[in-house]
Amino acid sequence: MTLLQILAGTTGQLLSTAAVLTLLILITFMSVRLQRRYRKHRVYRLLNTALCFSLTHQALMLLITMYSGIFPAWLNLAAIVLQVLSFLIINFVVLELYTKPRRLDHFLFIAGLGVTIALTIFEVIWNPDLLVSGNEHVSRPLSLDIFAVVIVYMGLQFILPRIGQRRTYGAGVITYFTFLLVHAINHYLFQDAVAALTIVTFILPILYFTLLFILMFEWVIERLQSIYVSSITDGLTGLYNRQHFMKKAQQYISHGHTVTFLFCDLDHFKKLNDTHGHHYADGVLKQVATILANETDGIGTAGRYGGEELVAAIYDPRSKPELVAETIRARIESETPVTVSIGWSTAQKQISVQDVIHQADQAMYHSKTTGKNKVTAYKDLKQNVTSESKRAQLTEPTQPLSKLT
Repeated sequence: MTLLQILAGTTGQLLSTAAVLTLLILITFMSVRLQRRYRKHRVYRLLNTALCFSLTHQALMLLITMYSGIFPAWLNLAAIVLQVLSFLIINFVVLELYTKPRRLDHFLFIAGLGVTIALTIFEVIWNPDLLVSGNEHVSRPLSLDIFAVVIVYMGLQFILPRIGQRRTYGAGVITYFTFLLVHAINHYLFQDAVAALTIVTFILPILYFTLLFILMFEWVIERLQSIYVSSITDGLTGLYNRQHFMKKAQQYISHGHTVTFLFCDLDHFKKLNDTHGHHYADGVLKQVATILANETDGIGTAGRYGGEELVAAIYDPRSKPELVAETIRARIESETPVTVSIGWSTAQKQISVQDVIHQADQAMYHSKTTGKNKVTAYKDLKQNVTSESKRAQLTEPTQPLSKLT
């Protein structure tokens, strides 16, 4: 007996089943952990159901292979039905993981379950040999094989364009279709007599469940990343939230950078809210945030401080803060229906981030109260205050000498 014949027989089936069972156990472990964490989500229960069907299918195939002729013939039919149901449910679960299914999606899913059951009953009535023969190769439910191909088509047509991980999902569905095609050719044309085709049908399920494992693993990573990003960013503007912006700015200073802070406040934003509504005002705020993010990209970072107040931290020594601030002001004036008042201040040694932001806030307030739509540096504001103080001292009237004596 050649190696090809050995791998095409019981040994190949056992190796394939063992590999698939290992992958299924790993996927099931992830799915159970997700269900425990998110008990309210029905999708994980569906996924666990599909995985149980797949595990049962593999267990039945293992028993049928090892103890051929002992178990009743209907177990082979049951294994095929479980395989189709599992594939159908897994496709629906993938859709639900990435998007909210529509009513049509739910209808097609329930209809698919019903069609699977109906075709099983039809096959039992039409082809009684499925329950009589103990030989797996005598007869297979052709209608279920055809319906599995229909599920493949539905997945590629209606699920693939609406989800993430399209390459992984698409590769998995095509792998499953290839398995169905090779299996059908080998079974219906050659009565399972071609060893090479049989080996391919052993390998393809391993590849399919490997891709399913990768898809699930990447989805978990995406979810963790999404949770982290949502915890550090503002939901409306996409900029860093106040807490993370302060943390990021402190990191710049800790690394020895000279950091300049810009404090931006939109002019007449409350009036915009009152006259055009919150939805329109939110859209304008997003526009401004995009401009701020674009102008600080590569030279610093930006965040939402609160309300219509946005902040930026610039650490690039080649960038001139006054030019960056003026560019931001000019772009907001020309590209949005609002203007902005900006103040900026550079962090000095032995001063906290909060204090520097407060200085930039004071400079912004000066811009706001002296005409709006302008940029003010805190150092200029401080110099003006000092100059005015000295001027006041010089112009203070002196007392007559007679009174002094």
